[in-house]
Amino acid sequence: MEILRVFNNNVVLAKDRGREVILTGRGLGFKAKPGMTVDDAKVARVFVPAQGRDPDHMAQLLGDIPPEIIRLISETMDEIGLSSEAAQSSTLVIALADHVCGALRRAEP
Repeated sequence: MEILRVFNNNVVLAKDRGREVILTGRGLGFKAKPGMTVDDAKVARVFVPAQGRDPDHMAQLLGDIPPEIIRLISETMDEIGLSSEAAQSSTLVIALADHVCGALRRAEP
């Protein structure tokens, strides 16, 4: 996979088999530049934007969410037994993670 854009140390936009994907993982974007090859060992999750969704906007949202929140949401979805289709929904994971992250920020003193 080729890096198209680096959003932060943990989120990049990449091209995989002709489609744009959003990749997350600890240190994935650290010292990465567009045109470089993705270090597959660092990829924790792959988000494929749904048809008509702006991958840049989705990646920007992910860039603002700590990786721990995304992992927590994914693990919780698995634990409560959501269907595999729902658990694989990039839009659902990002929306829930953004909501939880916002709630935690508002709860901080």
